[in-house]
Amino acid sequence: MVEQRIENPRVGSSILPLATIIFFQSCFRAVTITMTGYKEIGASELHAMLEHGKPLLVDVRNDDEVARGIIGGAQHIPLSLLPIMIDELDGDAPIVFYCHSGIRSAQACAFMANKGRANLFNLQGGVLAWGKAGYPFSPKN
Repeated sequence: MVEQRIENPRVGSSILPLATIIFFQSCFRAVTITMTGYKEIGASELHAMLEHGKPLLVDVRNDDEVARGIIGGAQHIPLSLLPIMIDELDGDAPIVFYCHSGIRSAQACAFMANKGRANLFNLQGGVLAWGKAGYPFSPKN
């Protein structure tokens, strides 16, 4: 067994097996992924979801950003209005949130997960990733 010496100033020196350290690190990573309550998806995954199913697609960008175009079929709910418009997102259908780069949509996912909603997805990279992948935009209805 491979061992690694770890110095602890409070206890003195101790020897812990490297396997134990790796086990705790991998457990911590699993917990942090699970605790978010949503899944990060890429543009190609979203495109496949839109072709094979009907997830609720929510654009959380501001009005001026949405004026430049949205992903087809998206509903526009600015992030600042999400707490008062949460009832519009009722049901069990998967919800995919997106924004310009994926940061605000991750906040929207975390908010909804905190409210007990499951089946949440965040478009990683937002419309930047969607456009870079060559997928189209539509004018806001």
